[in-house]
Amino acid sequence: MDHRDAAAEEAAMTKESHNVKQRDKVTVTSATLSSDGRTVELALEGMKPSMQLQVGYDLEDKDGNPVKSNVTGTVYVVP
Repeated sequence: MDHRDAAAEEAAMTKESHNVKQRDKVTVTSATLSSDGRTVELALEGMKPSMQLQVGYDLEDKDGNPVKSNVTGTVYVVP
């Protein structure tokens, strides 16, 4: 965690937390398009397990049409 808060960490172990928002940033170090053109694989520096990860993208398809959205998920293990 980039900004460790020992008191919040201790509280999280004993009771459910509400309204606590902390964001860590990761850097995209590379993006690789698959041979079929349907998948982009990202390499992320600073990646670690997290309850929520959101990756936003703003791309164009092969015809130049915008493709913009977010992908949200949980990261349990980083290989």
